Amino acid sequence: MSAPCGRRFAWALMLSLAASPAVFGEAVFSSPLTEAAKPRFLSLCADLSARPVIRGSFELRRAVKKLDRVMVSSGNFIISAEHGIIWDTKKPFPSTMTMGRDFIRQTTPDGSGSALSAQGNETFLRFSEVMRALFTGNPAKLLSGFQAYFTESPWHWELGLIPRDAVIQGFIERIAMNGEGGLIRGITVFQRNGDAASYAFSGQRFEGLSPQERELFNGD
Repeated sequence: MSAPCGRRFAWALMLSLAASPAVFGEAVFSSPLTEAAKPRFLSLCADLSARPVIRGSFELRRAVKKLDRVMVSSGNFIISAEHGIIWDTKKPFPSTMTMGRDFIRQTTPDGSGSALSAQGNETFLRFSEVMRALFTGNPAKLLSGFQAYFTESPWHWELGLIPRDAVIQGFIERIAMNGEGGLIRGITVFQRNGDAASYAFSGQRFEGLSPQERELFNGD
């Protein structure tokens, strides 16, 4: 697969994760994960991984440095630890992005769209694994792939991640997550080019995939 095509994968993934960086996420990077805090971190990961499917609503605020503006979109999401992630955007422009294990597909309400296969593209495959590890709390992948930072109070936790992988470092400077218990409430991705993208999650529930949703994860 060509280098330009590889870059298309990476940028498509970044767009799928694309809030104002001031919302949250700076303070946690002064608190490296310590051995004393690791049991609580592992407990959090266990809580996150306990549910194979998470669905709910999202609001995305993407701060674009070059344009000096924040773009807002919203919709619904489905995260499947086995299959991947679906971003079903409702506003301002309806579209559905499905991130499978080895493909990305974007479709519009009239059924048209495009798909990218990641067969043989190591950049996509590593990035896709990282994203699933974030949402499903895979501690081995998180700790091997990132320098981890962690803070917790009785009602709130924050996790900061700085990538170790040179490929991921080319796009992402750091990632901040926050939540309560086994729920992720927000994720901010700080990009190398100065842009930042934040998701706020709400209305989370845990029903399994419908047959129609399973079909979306079919990369054919």
